Amino acid sequence: MRHLWTAVAAASVAACTCSAHGAKNVLTVGDPILAIDRDVVNLTSIYPANEGPLKAIDNLYLPSSPQTSTKYLNFGRFNTGFIVQPSFGSSTIQSFRINTANDNEARDPATYELYGSNDDLSSPDNSTGSAENWSLISSGALSLPAARRSTGPVVSIANASAYKSYRMVFPTLKVPNAATAMQIGDVEFFQSSDGTGTNVLYSPDGLEDIRAIQLPTPPRSESISPVAQESFAAIDGNVNTKYLNVGINNTGFIVTPSRGPEAVNAFQITTANDAEGRDPTKYEIYGTNDPIGSTAHSDGIAETWTLISSGDLTLPTARLTADEVVTFSNVTAYASYKVIFPEIKGPAATTVPPAAGTITSMQIADIQFYADGTDLAGDFNGDGSVDNDDLAIWKTQFGYAGVGINADADASGRVDGADLLAWQRGFTATPAPVAGVPEPAGFALAGAALAAIAIRRRRGNA
Repeated sequence: MRHLWTAVAAASVAACTCSAHGAKNVLTVGDPILAIDRDVVNLTSIYPANEGPLKAIDNLYLPSSPQTSTKYLNFGRFNTGFIVQPSFGSSTIQSFRINTANDNEARDPATYELYGSNDDLSSPDNSTGSAENWSLISSGALSLPAARRSTGPVVSIANASAYKSYRMVFPTLKVPNAATAMQIGDVEFFQSSDGTGTNVLYSPDGLEDIRAIQLPTPPRSESISPVAQESFAAIDGNVNTKYLNVGINNTGFIVTPSRGPEAVNAFQITTANDAEGRDPTKYEIYGTNDPIGSTAHSDGIAETWTLISSGDLTLPTARLTADEVVTFSNVTAYASYKVIFPEIKGPAATTVPPAAGTITSMQIADIQFYADGTDLAGDFNGDGSVDNDDLAIWKTQFGYAGVGINADADASGRVDGADLLAWQRGFTATPAPVAGVPEPAGFALAGAALAAIAIRRRRGNA
């Protein structure tokens, strides 16, 4: 046992190289990173055959009938909705209620605009719904429940005018960067102010005249990521998370390393947990020293970028596996970098809705940038000092396995107690104020980690 402790301590003496090819890591967990897709498209109203606007007024959204629950879904996302001429006849709508669909809360509308008209409907399905003369009745925010297949709150509106046709528009969504569509389970219109009385829109026979619409909407990037699979997951050092982007080809990210400008000359990608077809097969890497003006899920062109390198990728078929280090020539230190993945293994989906068997997203588990040089042992965030911030990174990444992990001081491929010893040695060698001394819990965790290593090795030698 004494020899084990000596060996582990000795491993922490040298400066940390922290990478698979003898250079220093550039990216740190928590660095500012933005998902992007340089493809910009015009959004268009379109819905699946069995999820059209009639499904919004059939009253089949309730959890009591999940097998037969329905919804209206529109891939146009923003400014989508419907126009309807109820068979009920002219009505004076003073309240409405929207009920949630079966899944994906991000798709719920967040705002509404309700219009009325005394014209017969003449706008075609999947149009802008603008052929009629419309008067704005009410607009505002929506507060739909997080629960699925649930009854939403009654929204009261001030209206004393009777109309025979209505237009409902949903300008925004709950989580716009994570929503591939707008959806609602059901909508109800009432002539009372409190949602009582007859639902003017109810259509059990499916014969109401209701049509999907989308008001004119500016072109926007195709970049979309689920909330838990945002770009931050690409640099968290955890192979069990991933960055996924529904934009498919030409997706990527912009990252600003907190370590400051570095001349990046290599990177390494780790494959995600599933769906090999989502793996990128090409890359482009750019650098800039401009302040970052691009926003999350934009096209990422608000800055002036210099192309550093581009080429093919041959990521492993095996999942959760690190690829070889990709190296290239670069001697210019940039403050921020942009990576684009122009193609995936595929076959990539090219239609909405996607054709059967096609791939609808790009994904990676992790990526690390490398630059020439070495890091101070235990300086996991590369800020030049070994302190509690580095200890916090070790605690977060303890147990992680992979390559290019910030807290993997000895480049063993796993964050364990040996890496904490490297931090402890660096911390002890660096003068620090009393307030900076780590809490005892950190060392207790270290002891447990080292004990676990000792037990594993002892069993291995038995």
